Amino acid sequence: VHYCLEDDAIDDVVKHMVDTQIRRLLVFTRDGQLAGVVSLGDIATHADERVVAAALRGISEPSQPDRSD
Repeated sequence: VHYCLEDDAIDDVVKHMVDTQIRRLLVFTRDGQLAGVVSLGDIATHADERVVAAALRGISEPSQPDRSD
C-alpha cells in the first residue's frame, strides 16, 4: 500500500507518485488515521504548473521492460 502523510511536502508526494507511477495515494495523519486520498487531479487543481507538469509527465510515462538479459 502506497501512502503519504498529511503534512508531507507536495513535491515529495508527487515524487512518490511518479516513482511508483500511481495516480492516487492514501493520506494518513501522523497518528495513523486515514485522512483521505490525494489524486493526480487534486495536484492538477491545487499545485503550480511546474509540479503539475512533472507529475503528469512522470506518472503517464510508460514503464520500460527490463531488457538487461
